[in-house]
Amino acid sequence: MFVTVVVRDTVILQPHRFDKDIITAVEDEIHMKYSNKILPDVGLCICLYDFITIGDPHIYPNQRGNCFVETTFRLIVFKPFIGEIITGRIMGSDPEQGLKIAIGFFNDIYIPPYLLAEPSRFDDESNQWQWVYEDNALPYAYPQEIRFRVNSITFNTSLDSNPPRHVDERNKPPPTATTTGEEEPQPPEEKPPMIIVGRVNEPGLGLTSWWASSETEDVSEETQKDDTLLGSSSSHAVTRTVSSTEGSTFSNIDDQILDTEI
Repeated sequence: MFVTVVVRDTVILQPHRFDKDIITAVEDEIHMKYSNKILPDVGLCICLYDFITIGDPHIYPNQRGNCFVETTFRLIVFKPFIGEIITGRIMGSDPEQGLKIAIGFFNDIYIPPYLLAEPSRFDDESNQWQWVYEDNALPYAYPQEIRFRVNSITFNTSLDSNPPRHVDERNKPPPTATTTGEEEPQPPEEKPPMIIVGRVNEPGLGLTSWWASSETEDVSEETQKDDTLLGSSSSHAVTRTVSSTEGSTFSNIDDQILDTEI
């Protein structure tokens, strides 16, 4: 879900930041410039991970006293890999767009109708999608926890890199009418700079409550097997070696160096 990316950039320090030490000042500028921003084809920048190199500061003529520092550093970036399973919460349902999912710090996740569990239908009364399983309608209810698989990630490079926008459709102003009685044309809706499309049309995916009982049974069976194994081999020590990278939160793609300009 999270990766580290090497970025090479020239950090500009304004004179009012000269009272700080160079590392703290550069770190603050990097956080302001990159945190919660989308880098096209890279992902959502979370925070600075560490510095690789910090060059000597330079002040050039006709630059209003600004200081320029060539810097190479690593950022923690949110970009799930295709096929990764993520747990989020349902934020809304739409008969055409499907489900909208949020995971706390990122809300532009969608599951279109054709990637829902089959067969599914949209119920107009409850305004919810439902999975029809053995004549039972199981609703994708707000704000239930849902487990989905990442199907695709799309970047909208026509936008400037801005924090993801979360627009509440209920708070949008109603269309206004002109003196001729025609509706005033509305500005085109901007697409989010990064969109994740998920899928739940596989066993084990969907609302976590649907599979809670089966998961509990699986854990119980595994526990019984472990107890039997330990009881039958009392003369042998059972050990398990865990490598330092097992269960790691971050994957490393440091061979990709980005020369950025936001």
